[in-house]
Amino acid sequence: GMLREASWLLCGCCSRRCVRAALSGCQMQGWHWLAAGLGQQEKDCPEQLMRARYSAFCLSLNDFLIDSWDPAHCPARADLEGAGPLWLALEILDSGQDADTGMVRFHATFFEQGKFPQLQELSRFHHDGHHWRYVDGDAEWQTLTPGRNSLCPCGSGKKIKRCCTA
Repeated sequence: GMLREASWLLCGCCSRRCVRAALSGCQMQGWHWLAAGLGQQEKDCPEQLMRARYSAFCLSLNDFLIDSWDPAHCPARADLEGAGPLWLALEILDSGQDADTGMVRFHATFFEQGKFPQLQELSRFHHDGHHWRYVDGDAEWQTLTPGRNSLCPCGSGKKIKRCCTA
């Protein structure tokens, strides 16, 4: 399906099939451009930064990931290099902030080796006086086990047998 052939056309934050150059219908249009280094918008809240970082993971935009990480917790660039999984869907479950700390609880699903692992994380953010930065998170992993007639976890609305595993 389209996911395997042109995953870079996927909108990482809303799981719609947006063309990166047009992104019509995507609520986070400006954040995609920010993640791609084409805009200088302030990240208004931890949830918007989380969505932008998810898009950056989808598109392997490591410069944006490093720039949006709290420097005290940022991994080495080499740890981010290489082919990552095919991210399929992001679901924000909860978010909040006060003056300089924030949190986002989310599920992120990806496709890898014929399976659908899902990251469940409570992410922590810090505002450094200029920008929100990702600090760290408490992560749990599970593997989804949809049946052949279940809807695909990618959010396409198609049955799994006619979508990602076809």
